[in-house]
Amino acid sequence: MAGSVLVEETQVRTYAVEELPSPIPSLVMQPTGLGLERIVQRNEVVLIDTCCLSTPGPGLPRRLYRCREELDISESELKGDIDFLVVITGLARKNEHMLTVPGVLDELRRYSSILDDRLEYHKRNIASKQFRKGRLILQRDSKTRKYHKIEAQEITNRDNLRLCADKVFELILLLEKRIIDVKDVNLLERVKLGTMDFYFKGYMSKSPSGIYADERLAVAAYELASQGKEVAVVSNDPHLKRIFASCFSKKGLFQVPHLGYVKLYGVDDKENKENIYTLRFDSTLLLG
Repeated sequence: MAGSVLVEETQVRTYAVEELPSPIPSLVMQPTGLGLERIVQRNEVVLIDTCCLSTPGPGLPRRLYRCREELDISESELKGDIDFLVVITGLARKNEHMLTVPGVLDELRRYSSILDDRLEYHKRNIASKQFRKGRLILQRDSKTRKYHKIEAQEITNRDNLRLCADKVFELILLLEKRIIDVKDVNLLERVKLGTMDFYFKGYMSKSPSGIYADERLAVAAYELASQGKEVAVVSNDPHLKRIFASCFSKKGLFQVPHLGYVKLYGVDDKENKENIYTLRFDSTLLLG
């Protein structure tokens, strides 16, 4: 973690553990269900994963790629994505102990690029339809009325998609100054080898070349906890729970820390209107 990391020719601060800013002191009692704001308040370090940007289920980029000529996606799900992003970016703006690892930042940039690409594509499509509508304005059959209804929904979805894209970009600008990477590269390589068994059994999809964001998050969280930090990882990815459970097992690669801890939080329910995060893993429960 010593030194600097270059991200797109921008000098990025890499935190040493002792330099991490202190949040509001953590409380003794911690329920299993918490809002993201409470998680941020109660932990010294909060590591953010890409998949915490939306509700469980198919992510926004996948839903967008399912659209062809029409921007026909669920308005309620899109508004749910906006709610998640507004909360996360607002908290990241105020809390410097919300960090991430390089692999997650790479995923966020790819996520942002997909949103921008799909937004431009559908903006052109909608503009073309509006031009055609002007030429067909005299047609009053049922097909035309249906067409007008679809176009109005597309415009609403386009505007909401723009909000999502803006919030993702804002989050990238905040997090690219708060990169924390693994210190023990050998440990990271051993964790990568350990997770290959998950890939072969089909529990996990293989990481994009060279990123291994889940493994980096797990090792970074463990290293911080081993130095006495109270660490929360926020992710809706079920694979992280498998990695932590495997690495913290009796024959695993991680030793259970006695001073710090690792806690994994995620949103399990797609219909969770309150955005309550449940506790998926807690290293303190392993202390004998």
